[in-house]
Amino acid sequence: REAEAEKGLSELWDELKAAGCELCFLEDGEVPHDDTDMLLSVGGDGSFRGARDLSLRGIPCIGIPGTIDNDIPSTEYTIGFDTAMNTVVEMVDKLRDTACSHERCSVVEVMGHGAGDIALQSGLAVGATAIIVPEIGFDLQNVIDKILETQKNGRNHFIIVVSEGLCDATQL
Repeated sequence: REAEAEKGLSELWDELKAAGCELCFLEDGEVPHDDTDMLLSVGGDGSFRGARDLSLRGIPCIGIPGTIDNDIPSTEYTIGFDTAMNTVVEMVDKLRDTACSHERCSVVEVMGHGAGDIALQSGLAVGATAIIVPEIGFDLQNVIDKILETQKNGRNHFIIVVSEGLCDATQL
């Protein structure tokens, strides 16, 4: 690690560029010089892994979680998560009108990249009939049973919120 820490910052930026990283550091398009004090990284898990690797090479880094997925460990909310969740809530509120008037079941697949925070919290906010997240998984029969139970209680429309990538939402 000492050898890596001694490596000049300019060489490190060249390595990052060669690895396919897009660098946007300074207004004039220049990359930071060897006298750079620290790096501020705003992004998701990939950005945080990069900042960790740079820190291991002796470059001090500060990370600001900026991902809609809300999947950065040790954070409650990330920049973008609240906006994503509120966008889902607004969309489902509009969709509910159609689902209600046509007595339909609507399946809403939301982003999340392996994290169910958007699905869970927006599903709770809109009163979804079922919420399917990767942290828990799901059994299709349980979802069907929940719909039938809700139907017996007089409801004629259903909203199911599912986190992306768990299943084929079009077949659900």
